[in-house]
Amino acid sequence: MAVDDSATKSLLHFDGDDASTTITDESGKTWTPAGTAQLDTAQQKFGTASLLLDGDSDYVTTPAHADFAVGSDDFTIECWVRFNAVPGGGSYACIFSQRTDGTTDYAMSLWYGGTEKWFFEYTTDGTTPITLTGFTTDAALADTWYHISVARNSGKLHICRDGVLLTSQTMSGTVYTSTAVVMLGAADPGAPAGFLNGWIDEFRFSCGTARYVSNFPIVALTAAYTGPETAGYDQYAVSLIHGNGSDKSTTLVDRGGAAWTSYLGAELDT
Repeated sequence: MAVDDSATKSLLHFDGDDASTTITDESGKTWTPAGTAQLDTAQQKFGTASLLLDGDSDYVTTPAHADFAVGSDDFTIECWVRFNAVPGGGSYACIFSQRTDGTTDYAMSLWYGGTEKWFFEYTTDGTTPITLTGFTTDAALADTWYHISVARNSGKLHICRDGVLLTSQTMSGTVYTSTAVVMLGAADPGAPAGFLNGWIDEFRFSCGTARYVSNFPIVALTAAYTGPETAGYDQYAVSLIHGNGSDKSTTLVDRGGAAWTSYLGAELDT
């Protein structure tokens, strides 16, 4: 097993045999399915399967871990999600959560539903949720794969759907460190709610980096998350310039393959 890079703290491809309840995390964490949560080879964004959730009892959990305690660091939560039934009206589906309930031991959560559509919540004290919304017209459709990501970068939270920046909101303070289990597909382990009816694929939790902070070409996400090249470039980066070389050189190397031209004396400086 291998994660993408040092920032990747959890990576679930959800590959395996049809109806299997074995969930493999490339970081080595143990995930436990509840209800009838299982792998489904009939649906997948990438790989051989995805996580199937029935919308009334299914979710997967892993114990609290220091890797999920983002504090004041940058972070990214992302996955592909496909709804079998889209929550309507006052209904909500929880994609990711770490809390005992809505006012107890609450770190953060990612949702779809209601008038908010895609939205994110967090607390700084474990009890008082701060809800970040801002794009209420982005309605999801059933039987459609969506890449959803939330990323904090220097005090701003950015929510992207399929490479489109939906909203950027101020995210102040330090995220509360919860001892609750981390859940995918529902919230509140003592009395589960917010069940997601559909599929999740390619879940990745990263701490120490904000992977998506503006519009990006969704076509770049053409395969399952894989390890980076030796110098740190991965298949999701569109452009990466280290700026290394000889003093006064005007040669810029882009690991993404783009050609850059130096003008008006721009040069490397050792």
